Amino acid sequence: MSQVPKEESADRSDDTPPEMTLLKLYAPVTADLYLYEHDGERQEKPAAVELSGPELLRFQNSIAEAVEKLKLPEEAERGIMCWYGGEDSVNRKVHSVMFRTESRGQNIWCVADCRINGELTDSERETLREYIGEQLSEGFSEGLETGPVSIGPDKLYIHLWQPGQNWSVKTEQERFEPAPAAKQPEMTRKRQPVR
Repeated sequence: MSQVPKEESADRSDDTPPEMTLLKLYAPVTADLYLYEHDGERQEKPAAVELSGPELLRFQNSIAEAVEKLKLPEEAERGIMCWYGGEDSVNRKVHSVMFRTESRGQNIWCVADCRINGELTDSERETLREYIGEQLSEGFSEGLETGPVSIGPDKLYIHLWQPGQNWSVKTEQERFEPAPAAKQPEMTRKRQPVR
């Protein structure tokens, strides 16, 4: 987690609120591109092309604009946390969750920038992940599923959530840092014959 800059105060007291931190959670972005006739007429059956990874990068700006347009006025201060229903520690600690997109490597990611007051417990972090997953599957991103982005005569349906085992919401460290290598068993030395 990175620190969010905070103004310094000369008269700090013991009841100073915890420092605000930034937790970034990443989910993969995919899309379906429906190809239409170039004369503007819909084909009897438009060809759908599934896009992910490098082939999706050429639509990066269109995807970023579409995600930005989904933000509602009510979400200006707290992002999707304004819709969080629980009066629990997650609601108290998570100041805001704002979605944006980011390209990293050969992929486009949906990033949930979470501004946190203090530290989240493992249970609170899991609750936050589940809430973000719900928003990406049926809340926040629903407009992308039903309202495609026009790319010339073609239509791009953006998916911030996909059913299946390969989709998940992960921290930056979990998503991009290599897992520690499993400890290799010590090699036993073979005796070499003396010559």
